[in-house]
Amino acid sequence: MKIKITIEPIGDDGFHVFCNLKINDIKCRALIDTGASKTVISIELKEKLNLPDFINPNDNLVSGIHPEKVDVSFVTIEKLSFGKFNINNLISGTINLSHVNEQYKILKIKPFDLILGSDVLYNSKALIDFNSKFLVLNRN
Repeated sequence: MKIKITIEPIGDDGFHVFCNLKINDIKCRALIDTGASKTVISIELKEKLNLPDFINPNDNLVSGIHPEKVDVSFVTIEKLSFGKFNINNLISGTINLSHVNEQYKILKIKPFDLILGSDVLYNSKALIDFNSKFLVLNRN
């Protein structure tokens, strides 16, 4: 399955890659992050979808886009959809992404709702084609 991506310049020589998808039939914008081990959604999206959260005691501290480790809760996403390509019952972290979206606002980049991590990318055998501007996902 080919999904159109957008590539936004960050600074003089960096880029962030985005795609659109649906979570439980709600349209969302995702930052594609090959360095993120797990997919995470914003707290605002979790609340909009009314997803109950839970704590995973083996994995409840994360670091990454935050300057320090933060507590994180988890939700089960019933259906993550890229067109006809669906991922069901995905465990996702929830974190506050407002500080990143505030920086994006300064850079005139549209905000995003989730970070698509390597858990989804690896299991979908993803390929990012920067030249053609597509994310290619494959079934197992």
